[in-house]
Amino acid sequence: MPCSATPSAPVSGYVAASTAQPVQLDLQQLSVNYGDVSAVKSVNLQLHQGEIGCLLGPSGCGKSTLLRTIAGFETLQQGRITMHGVQLAEPQHQLPPEQRKIGMVFQDIALFPHLTVAQNIAFGLRQQTKQQIQQRVSELLKLIGLPDTEERYPSSLSGGQQQRVALARALAPKPDLLLLDEPFSGLDATLKETLVPEVRQILQKENITALMVTHDQMEAFAIADRVAIMQQGEIHQFDTPYEIYHAPKTRFVADFIGQGHFVPALAFNHCEIKTNFVNASLQFEHGFDVETPIELLIRPDDLEHDDDSELTGTIISKQFRGTSFQYEIELPCGERALCIASSHHDHGVGEAIGIRLDLQHVIFFVKDNPGED
Repeated sequence: MPCSATPSAPVSGYVAASTAQPVQLDLQQLSVNYGDVSAVKSVNLQLHQGEIGCLLGPSGCGKSTLLRTIAGFETLQQGRITMHGVQLAEPQHQLPPEQRKIGMVFQDIALFPHLTVAQNIAFGLRQQTKQQIQQRVSELLKLIGLPDTEERYPSSLSGGQQQRVALARALAPKPDLLLLDEPFSGLDATLKETLVPEVRQILQKENITALMVTHDQMEAFAIADRVAIMQQGEIHQFDTPYEIYHAPKTRFVADFIGQGHFVPALAFNHCEIKTNFVNASLQFEHGFDVETPIELLIRPDDLEHDDDSELTGTIISKQFRGTSFQYEIELPCGERALCIASSHHDHGVGEAIGIRLDLQHVIFFVKDNPGED
């Protein structure tokens, strides 16, 4: 059983206006099996018109299977998939992929090397007139920032440019839903930093409802309005990036997202938490029975380096991150935690430094039942 508390109500930077829009994609109790193996278990998920969602989780958690099932490449054994209120799939009847009006962008990009950029984008527009095709291709090339590349071939483009062309090709027929299967995994980190927000802007301008699969947390947070955290075929939490980080609903989500250490604590007087991590008790209503053993999550941003603090810790390891250092420290009580300090505060391993606890969001779980909601 998790519990989180904040001294003041947080304001999320990811308030999706799309939630006021009608439901575009609706998954109800969706399950997919491979023989005796349950790959996806009773998943419920809704995306509204224009909303960007993301499936995030460790390898083998079922996120790609779920995406392929929505596209029509896998068969569901339970539940239903509807879009615009129209049923796409249930165990007894499933529309083939080509009839679902769903676009896909794959990990390997898969542009046709023998076709020009314009021909690649126009590939799914064969039912339209030549003038309509030219207008749509020109419109999309301008949207993706490559207006003068019509006659170029994919081999002459950079990886980021190829990915944008693949996106334009998927958007060209104006699909009801766009699915992206780890589209940035083959790109270097620097390119991803610029391309991911660019793709988000493109999807927003087209008012496209999209669902992406990734294993990269920062990538998910940068592109999605809401993120679904998956483990063993189940969705633990489907929420804004802000809420997932600051108010995880299960211990798995808390442990999987970001960095941090769980330290033992004790529920006390219904409004206090006692822990050896700090001398003073923490004043938060927790809702647990008195003396319930709990685990308190301490993230790097919960500790501040403070030379004047009476609380000190010994540096066990350090990582230089350009603008900051991340120190792993051990406190006198024996517990360890991560602390971020300005890059001007360069301390050595084995050195004692002052730290100050700055808990803006308190996250704790019953110690005996770490996996339960």
